[in-house]
Amino acid sequence: MKSIREVTARGSGFWYHAYEVELATWTTTWADSGGTSTRTLHKYELLINEARVPGPRYFSSEAGRQQFIRRSFSDLTLRDLDPPLRDDVAHPLAELVGQPLVEVVFVADYFQLLWGNRSLNVYARACVKDATGWTEHSVPEYPDRLSELAGLELAGVDELLDRGLVLTFTSGAELAVSLSSDPALHEAAEYGHATWYAGEPPFD
Repeated sequence: MKSIREVTARGSGFWYHAYEVELATWTTTWADSGGTSTRTLHKYELLINEARVPGPRYFSSEAGRQQFIRRSFSDLTLRDLDPPLRDDVAHPLAELVGQPLVEVVFVADYFQLLWGNRSLNVYARACVKDATGWTEHSVPEYPDRLSELAGLELAGVDELLDRGLVLTFTSGAELAVSLSSDPALHEAAEYGHATWYAGEPPFD
């Protein structure tokens, strides 16, 4: 998975108050585990540079963003950036790479992976790969295999079209969380401000 953010315009306008705004386009490409299939999606960001405004807004199309701007802002003046300001965007879990998993906690019908005061909540089906092979979530030994990940350092994280959210540990162990559509689920996983929704593109 590779994600790029390009700031395309900046300016100012009025929406109840005067604000500085920034427009950006996100381009994210996912591949399957064999690298033979890819899918690229775009999202369109409107960022208001004001602490009292909670976070950026995202739109699935440029037309949707423009419609929101026309409906919400008055006297909006934008200056196109040529060339756009381009940055690679790290995966939300990248900050955990190199950190040992402290504990696995089972809570009702989901589990938590704890790195100190940071936690990844997993609601979707998952499976564990270790020296014994693959262990599916439905078998009796699954909780034990999952708990044995505690103490291992996170070596990498990726999102693969055919496997979902994949966490790799230094021992070679892996945890693969399904991101496919599930009628029983809305959220597949959650970490801080990042949420993975079951069946959300490109996993639809």
